[in-house]
Amino acid sequence: MSDYGIPIVDCRGMVCPFPILHIRLRINELSPGDELIACCDDLSFKGDLERFCRLASLRCLEVTESIDYTTYRFVLCDPIPVNLENINNINDL
Repeated sequence: MSDYGIPIVDCRGMVCPFPILHIRLRINELSPGDELIACCDDLSFKGDLERFCRLASLRCLEVTESIDYTTYRFVLCDPIPVNLENINNINDL
């Protein structure tokens, strides 16, 4: 928990897909409007994160890069309805 009462997921030392899985487990405990902080040092995380945010209704509020890792602050949004009839493959998400 951060100084502001925001839950923190420390993913340092993990490689994808594990940071995404740990964040997914934590957001299952959140409600729309709740915030979450994640710390990660995996360089491939940023690309995976963009797609994951769309799928999980997360909006990135802030990114802070340091020498050893990057910190992301998210807010959980209301889910966006998806029309599955228009999706031909996973890259359309």
